[in-house]
Amino acid sequence: MTRRLIPIAALLVLPGAWLLFSAPTADRYVAPPAVADTVIVLVGEFQAVAREGRGTVQILDLANGQMVARVSGLATGRGSDVRLYLLGAASVRNAAELERVGFVDLGPLRLTGRDEIYVIPPNTPLTRVRAIAVWDRDGNLNFTTAELRPPR
Repeated sequence: MTRRLIPIAALLVLPGAWLLFSAPTADRYVAPPAVADTVIVLVGEFQAVAREGRGTVQILDLANGQMVARVSGLATGRGSDVRLYLLGAASVRNAAELERVGFVDLGPLRLTGRDEIYVIPPNTPLTRVRAIAVWDRDGNLNFTTAELRPPR
């Protein structure tokens, strides 16, 4: 039983990866927000980079001041360690560019094809966020990116 607890304890203790913003990773599940309680801050549509990609994303400001990314209808490639990253540039193709522009790790990619909510860490400066990407950490590949813009 002790052997089972050690990997779980290690996962809980290890800090998340982040470079550009001084905030922890956010891979906690949040219930979908009620539409009346939200303001849509940024929107985008996923486009293929290294893999096919489609779907939409909305950055939402909830009534309680929390920011979340709502990813809808995402379809893209599979990988063993695929994460959702906020990017400091409109698109990033490789690990060197990723390090240069910076990113915020929103956590592991969950199910594709349905709405998923990802918490954006507090104090994340959205004025510096240009896109959101599905990143395969094992292959150092950007599967698909949605460039973010204010809603029309």
